[in-house]
Amino acid sequence: MTSENIPAASSHGPWHPPTIEEIQALFPQYEIVGLLGRGGMGAVYKGWQRSLDRFVAIKILPPGRTDDSQYAERFKQEARSMAKLSHPGIVAVFDAGETSDGMLYFVMEFIE
Repeated sequence: MTSENIPAASSHGPWHPPTIEEIQALFPQYEIVGLLGRGGMGAVYKGWQRSLDRFVAIKILPPGRTDDSQYAERFKQEARSMAKLSHPGIVAVFDAGETSDGMLYFVMEFIE
């Protein structure tokens, strides 16, 4: 799967997050349970981390946004900042990176 398969936000309409099947293909180490929500900074999926037997939240950035270096850098900075914080009121970040097709993501603690 390539980022061309995932529509980015444009003047022709809103960005549509990848399907569960598309996200599952990008994150085989997780069992993708469902889409939790979407907004201006991307979409968040609920996943099951098989190796550690826990639920996680996986946040992705729309592929079209990675062309904007400032937007992509803010997303990366958000992940780095969250990973440094430790507080009961702030979710923990477990992982961050870029998929093989250039989609930025971070994986964080899932809170009901």
